[in-house]
Amino acid sequence: MTTRIKPNSLPLINNVDLLDNIRYDPISQVISFKYDAEDTYIKNFLRDWINIVMICQAASQVSSPTWTDTFIKVAPFNFQTVKVIYSQDLFFDIGCKSDRYSLRFGTTSTTRSRNPHQRISIFLQNTLNYECNIGSLISILTRTTLLFSALDALEKDNGGKRVLNIIPRSSHHIRLIWSQRILPFSTSEQFPKYGLDIEVREENKIFIYDTSLDSRITSLKRIPLWEKFFESVTSNDIKNDNISINDFIPLSEGFVISISDTHKILEWLDKQIRL
Repeated sequence: MTTRIKPNSLPLINNVDLLDNIRYDPISQVISFKYDAEDTYIKNFLRDWINIVMICQAASQVSSPTWTDTFIKVAPFNFQTVKVIYSQDLFFDIGCKSDRYSLRFGTTSTTRSRNPHQRISIFLQNTLNYECNIGSLISILTRTTLLFSALDALEKDNGGKRVLNIIPRSSHHIRLIWSQRILPFSTSEQFPKYGLDIEVREENKIFIYDTSLDSRITSLKRIPLWEKFFESVTSNDIKNDNISINDFIPLSEGFVISISDTHKILEWLDKQIRL
């Protein structure tokens, strides 16, 4: 069976010969399908064709001029996966299985152990399948790379008497729980649990608040350092361990900061909580 496509809006097509039963002629722009079992070839063709259409739609959206900037680069694809490189050394592969998109995150960096967005991959995959909009996926990635890179850095330095647990709640909402390591029950009260919720609300802002303020959660104590944090942010005295940030909006239940300051804020809070 054969069909023809118009690759004008697609990135470079490559390595199609590596597929078992699909061939593509770039000159005639014809795709050929070959199946051995006659009794199932129609079913197999429809399955493969749906996957190819979905992958081509994704590739077409990614190669849109909207995303042709230094942040997004599209690798040649082969009707099975589309590789999108972003933030210099991070990438995600878009695949298709059972009429649904699948995502695989990775990195080309020798210093990163993984792509920080792997932490929320299931949420990103669900968003992509719900909206079928690559632009929305890319928007989430561009807004949250700094945040999730900062969380990965904290997790690598997970020492001290308290251990940090990072709990994704959505593609833009993360909960951090600091709890004691395994200790005798009699000493557990000396190391109460603390929690922070982090939400990405605007393109360049994040909202951070104390998780214990949620009335549904009774196992967490209020973090006893909000006043110290506010003093450190607003102080002009370097000796007071002040935090220099670009933008800071205090609220009754937390604060809003620029996402570019995520790393230094979380590093400071983590250090104070672990004391």
